[in-house]
Amino acid sequence: MRSRSLKKVKLDMIGTFQQKSLNVVRASYDIAMLVAKNKKSRSIGESHVKPSMLVAELLLDEDKADALSQISLSNDTVKGRIDEMSQDIKDQLLVKIKESPFFAIQCDETTDIGNCSQLLMYVRFMSGNTIKEEMLFYHSFKKSCNIGRYF
Repeated sequence: MRSRSLKKVKLDMIGTFQQKSLNVVRASYDIAMLVAKNKKSRSIGESHVKPSMLVAELLLDEDKADALSQISLSNDTVKGRIDEMSQDIKDQLLVKIKESPFFAIQCDETTDIGNCSQLLMYVRFMSGNTIKEEMLFYHSFKKSCNIGRYF
């Protein structure tokens, strides 16, 4: 009976630990998403967000303050999270295109103010009863840029 209760306590402690770890990782992804959506430098996590959270630790109990300090917001971590989310979005889009009974692609070439050529590719496909349009691909041809000419 005693060994059964000890195993239960041990499992509960592991489950609690895993839940805390999951929340820390989820917070790291959420912050990386905010950085990407707001088009900020990836280093803003370490330079501004993390110090702000550490100041907030003064208002929280010890467990919650410890969880805040465990959130990884280094430049490399934020870049990795953004890359993973980007790949996931791309994978989801490709699945939707493959499930569609038909699709169409459209290519568009533009140049920006620095005379850099850019290739954009859009895809239209059926999703349910509606036609969706998404950007599928973007590529900048940096070799043809003549920035010095304008400045």
